Amino acid sequence: MVLLLVSLLHQAYSLAVPGGLGPVQDPACGGLGPGECMARTSKCKLVKKLASGSGGPVKGVFDCAKTLGIPKTQVIAVLGPAFSEGHPESIVDRVIPNDTVTATQFRKCVLTTSGLITPNGTLARPAMVNKLVSKGVFTHPTIIDIVAAAITNCPEPPNLKMTAFLECVRATCIQSMPPGVSALPTFSLEDKSGKEKEEEDDDDDDDDDDDDD
Repeated sequence: MVLLLVSLLHQAYSLAVPGGLGPVQDPACGGLGPGECMARTSKCKLVKKLASGSGGPVKGVFDCAKTLGIPKTQVIAVLGPAFSEGHPESIVDRVIPNDTVTATQFRKCVLTTSGLITPNGTLARPAMVNKLVSKGVFTHPTIIDIVAAAITNCPEPPNLKMTAFLECVRATCIQSMPPGVSALPTFSLEDKSGKEKEEEDDDDDDDDDDDDD
C-alpha cells in the first residue's frame, strides 16, 4: 500500500507544473486540447513496447551489459526510475547516457538481441512492423496502420538511439490520428484471436456432440 501511494504521488508530482499551475501538456500533442491529448496518448502507448525483445525490456539489457563488462549495479540503478516514470524503453540510454562508443555498442547489442537491427547496422523496420501487427497491441487497426507508416518513414536515429526513433513514431501516431478515432473503444487483436479460437473450440465440441448423437 505504501509503495502504491508513493507511486501515485510520484505520478501526480510529475504532472504538476512548478507553482501549481496545472497539468503539463505532452509535447507530442502540440496544440491539441487536454482531453484529446489524453485520448490520443492513450491510444499510442503501444509504441513504447516496440523496442522490447521476447524477454521484455530488461533481459537483453542485462545480457548485453554482462557481455560488454558494464556493472550489473549500473543497470539496476536505472530500472526503478525508468519504470516509475513509465518509460522502460529508455533503460538502455539511462545505463550509459552519453553518446560514447561503448553506448553505441550497448545499444547495438540490445537491438540485436531483440531482432531489431539489420546486418548493415540500421533499424530492422519490417521486423518492427511485423511485431506490431502480430502482437496486435492495445489499439484500433487504423492506429496500427498509422504506427506502421511511422515506423517506415521516421528517420534513422543517430548512434542507434532507439528512444529518439520511438519519440518520432509516437509523435506521428498522435498527430496523424484521424478525428474521431481517438474516441473509439480500444480492443486487443490478441483477445480477438483468442475469442475466435474459443469459438472454433465450441464449434468442435458441437460437432463432437453431433457425432455422439
